[in-house]
Amino acid sequence: MKRSLFLLASVMCAACATTTVPAQKPAAPPAAMPKATLGQWGVDLSDMDRSVKPGNNFFDYVDGTWLKTAKIPADRSSTGSFQDLAILSEKRMKALVASLAAKPYDQLTPDEKKMRDLYDAFLDQKQIDSRGLKPVKADLDYLAHLKTHRDVARAMGSIKLQIDSIYNLYIGVDDKNPDAYSVNLMQGGLGLPDRDYYLRDDKALVKTRAAYRKYLATMLAFTGDKNTKRRAGRVYALELAIAKAEWPNAERRDATKTYNPMTVPALEKYAPQFPWAVFLEKAGIP
Repeated sequence: MKRSLFLLASVMCAACATTTVPAQKPAAPPAAMPKATLGQWGVDLSDMDRSVKPGNNFFDYVDGTWLKTAKIPADRSSTGSFQDLAILSEKRMKALVASLAAKPYDQLTPDEKKMRDLYDAFLDQKQIDSRGLKPVKADLDYLAHLKTHRDVARAMGSIKLQIDSIYNLYIGVDDKNPDAYSVNLMQGGLGLPDRDYYLRDDKALVKTRAAYRKYLATMLAFTGDKNTKRRAGRVYALELAIAKAEWPNAERRDATKTYNPMTVPALEKYAPQFPWAVFLEKAGIP
């Protein structure tokens, strides 16, 4: 919860920074909108490595050639078609921002002014640094004064705060009824990618855990906390307990095992230790 709060705080500091209309600069030509270059619809058979027997390694058989030739961009942690789409979207957003910057401010529509002001505020590093956590002080004070489990559950469900917690709640299409929507509840609460980062003893993961605990203490220090090491240890201990209770990834991918529709009263009976009523009420779920 605390880790996510700091992420929230950094975004809100940027978004809430007050901006003044800058002096108009000579208009630059708007950037051309990047076009998609994903090829034709269908399956790309050139990615296959037919020298591999599918019974020996089906992944290499289907994706072996792609795996040998694909390159991860220097500013990314992964690559693939979805990453390519994300990069394309970023380029298009930059082109939109450039087109707004090319227009005189007084000629922008109200919505265009909002977009340009938000972008300018996000880049105003000097003002962001000068204000620190002041824009989110009310939220920090609210979280600091939570006393009971019901208080915490209410904060976890808050649409306004959007705090990542031990439960993730979202609306989606029912997994086994495409004609209906469902309220989906799933486990959350881990700052590291998955349970293996907490439970396995690989040298690389041990090193990652140490770096993560240092990161937690650093983030806590931004609030002026004096006991960052102790509090970071408590945050990590909670995440470790969650990781121990979590199903392995293979089980979490089981479409049948993870599909457990139930009413709210049934949920309250199934897990009575958690104050579901206030959590769902604050999330706007009737």
